[in-house]
Amino acid sequence: MASNAAAHRVKTTGADKSLLGRWSWILFEGKHKHYTRVISAYVPCKSTIDRMQTVYNQQKKNFSGKEILDCPRKLMHQHLVQNIKEWQRKGENIVLLIDSNENLARMGQLQSQLIYECQLIDPIWSTYQKKNTILPSTSLTGSNPIYAIFVSPQLRDITRGG
Repeated sequence: MASNAAAHRVKTTGADKSLLGRWSWILFEGKHKHYTRVISAYVPCKSTIDRMQTVYNQQKKNFSGKEILDCPRKLMHQHLVQNIKEWQRKGENIVLLIDSNENLARMGQLQSQLIYECQLIDPIWSTYQKKNTILPSTSLTGSNPIYAIFVSPQLRDITRGG
């Protein structure tokens, strides 16, 4: 959602093509035709329980109906990274706000792809790394950070936001 002055900069909005609610986005047009895509994403928790109430199992059923048998988490990673690369090829800056449901204090698969393949930066992690401090937990139930913000290198020095 964009409000006030930001609302006038919205070029378009959308969501992932699977229509499974994995991510949604807003594309902002700034001065001199600079574009920034803000993405809000959710990676489902892997479920060992065979209940259809879990997002993981709902997505698994949806994909298996299309004869795609890969893990929904793996598919989410692949599809999100592919889309980010496509948007970057168009010259867009990226701001990714994500519930990764994986420990971001260590380099996992998705975090590695976002940093090394998409060349995104986690400015919060970078700040804590410089101070040689442990990342704070972002999970209500655990002690590991699972939420993050990744940005294009051009946006790394933003000092204020909301």
